Order: sequence, then C-alpha cells, then structure tokens
Amino acid sequence: MLERIITVDGLPTRVLTAGDQGPALILLHGGICDTASLSWRALLPELGRVARVYAPDLPGYGETPRPRDTQATVDYYARFVAQLTAALGIEHAIYAGVSMGGMIALALGFTQPGLIDRLALIGTGGLTTRFPNQLLGYLITRNLTVYERVLRLGVRRPSQVRQTLRKMFHDPAAVTEALVEEIWTALQKPDTLRAFGDFGRDQLTPRGLRTCFMPRLSELTKPVLLIQGEHDYFYPKRLVEEAHRRLPHARLEIVAACGHWVNRERPELTTRLLQELVADQGG
Repeated sequence: MLERIITVDGLPTRVLTAGDQGPALILLHGGICDTASLSWRALLPELGRVARVYAPDLPGYGETPRPRDTQATVDYYARFVAQLTAALGIEHAIYAGVSMGGMIALALGFTQPGLIDRLALIGTGGLTTRFPNQLLGYLITRNLTVYERVLRLGVRRPSQVRQTLRKMFHDPAAVTEALVEEIWTALQKPDTLRAFGDFGRDQLTPRGLRTCFMPRLSELTKPVLLIQGEHDYFYPKRLVEEAHRRLPHARLEIVAACGHWVNRERPELTTRLLQELVADQGG
C-alpha cells in the first residue's frame, strides 16, 4: 500500500493506492470521522492483486482539508470524485462506497454515467428520506457550534466512543481497543466532525433526508453489487431489498450477523465480493 497526495479542486488530497494492473477500483469511505485508512486499509493488499486501487480521503476527512467556501452537498462530492478520477488519469472505473460513500457513488452514477464501469454499494445511504432521530438531527445541525458540542459530548472518553461504535457493528468483538483508539485519535483533529456537519446541514430537512435515489434506480444500467449487513442500525435491509428489485442489473448480498460497517466487520468477505465484481468483466 502506498500513499499519494494529489491536488484536486485546489485541495491536497491524500489517496491510498495498491496494485499496478487490472481495472481501476476507487473506494469511497463513509461519513462522521471515517477515512480511507479506517474503511479500506485492511482490504487494499488483496484488492491490489486484481485491480489498480485508489482510496481517497474525501474533503474534510482524514488528511484532506475541509473545503471552506463550498457547500458540502452530495453533488459536490460526486463532482470532486469525478475530478479526482481525471487527475489520476483514469477514464472509467469501478466505484465502491460505504454509507455516505455509497450515496456519493450513486450520485456519480446519475451525473457522470460514462465514468462508471460497475458500482458496489455497502450499507449505502441515498435510498430513503428517513433516518434515526432525524428531526433532532435537523435542529442540531442548524448551528455548527451546537452540533460539534453535542457530538463531542458523546465521545469525550474512549468508553463513550466504544459505546457509539457498538451501533455500527453486530458483533461486539469487532469493537476492538485498537479501533476505539484509532477513532479516538481521529476525533482529536480540529476539523473532524465539521465536514460531516456541513453535509448534515445540507441533507437534513424538517421532513427528513434531502437525497433519495430510490425512485430513479431503474435508470442505472450498469451492474451494481449491493452489500448489506443483516442488522444495519441505520438502514434496514428492506431498503436494499427494494433497491435490488428496482435496479436492472444488480446482485444483492445480505451479510448475516453483521451491522452497518460491513467492510470493517467482515473485511475478508467484502474483499472477496469486490474481487468477484472486478473479475465480472461481462457484467
């Protein structure tokens, strides 16, 4: 695994890379305080055996600065990923995204379909207007200072981080001390949580989430792999089952005894499924 810094839209963007042959595979992490390293580090060596793999820190996450004068919308992130793809010298790629990253990959599928070979969506957002405690979330995100204070109150100590992480996983053993420490360290950075707060202010409305691609899924003609934890706290599996019915060319994998962050809880399975997607040249 290597690390590169590539300037995209004026932002020095950290990109983790692996592999030097095969199709391009671009991996998009989730929100809150996720990073390319947190979501994808364990998968990169094996994925690099079958593809040229690129996992960026999206703007405001990890080592990539937060955009100061740009509204952090789904469309903004989709445009950013398209610009990153061009900066890497890639004409088209397979895109895989988890949670917020899945929503961004979906948006790219609608706005830049020529870039897409295939999609993998893991516990993806963008399939519903509903979200846990959405009205409270809307009220909190109206003020960035209040938002940060509320979130940081919930993660003041490693024990609180551990408790929060248990909503992300089904197996308590997946919440290791190493993961808690990694999340805790990420949370100490000044801009951590601010980028997700920017995103939340755009997405959360009094009526629910702004972006829902479910009615448009029949327009996606490229192959889509849907990976969903059976016990996802944030997005119930009925949503991805409905998405599977609407997508013209989709494969659905419900992962038993697994929560929202499938690529962290079941990295070996996720790696195998992505390798199969890469190998499916005829799909």
